[in-house]
Amino acid sequence: MKKILLILSILITTNLKAQEKHDIRNVNWGWTLAQVKVSEKLKLFEQTKNELTYFGSLNNKSFMLSYDFIDNKFVRLTYTCTEEFINKNNYIDQFNELKDILIKRYGSTSYDRVKWSDNLYKDRPQDIGLACSVGHVKFITQWFTDNTQINLQCNGENFKVNLGIIYTSVKYQPLIDAQEEKQNEKDF
Repeated sequence: MKKILLILSILITTNLKAQEKHDIRNVNWGWTLAQVKVSEKLKLFEQTKNELTYFGSLNNKSFMLSYDFIDNKFVRLTYTCTEEFINKNNYIDQFNELKDILIKRYGSTSYDRVKWSDNLYKDRPQDIGLACSVGHVKFITQWFTDNTQINLQCNGENFKVNLGIIYTSVKYQPLIDAQEEKQNEKDF
């Protein structure tokens, strides 16, 4: 009888672990650097005290993944596109493809804006990628879940486009804000 109860206990525990819901990828907010490192299946590229960096793919494009930690708590995951497109419009196409994927996953957006700071290329859709690369336009889309803020962004300057997705813990946002404020104070 004890053996049967032990086996049932193991099966139930295993089944519960298999059904465990994760915040992002296979990890949860607040996990330690060591826990995230064990869970991530990609090959580690670089590790510092507060960051784990990997390279992988997303939507068949190359991306760098950066797990950020504060006080050894996982607080943010950033996907940064590392593809080099000759035609800058390809970044906008990729942004729109990622946006469609994220809408399917998270539903309608809570914020979705195209912000023009210079209208030089605004009426020339064939040059929207160029406009983005020189900082004339940026694309920002945002979703919220119960515990995660998701930002999809495409912006640029000096003819370089930055495309990325930032997943941030809602619970640990005050910790992130405090660290950023502390860093800003150091800058002066």
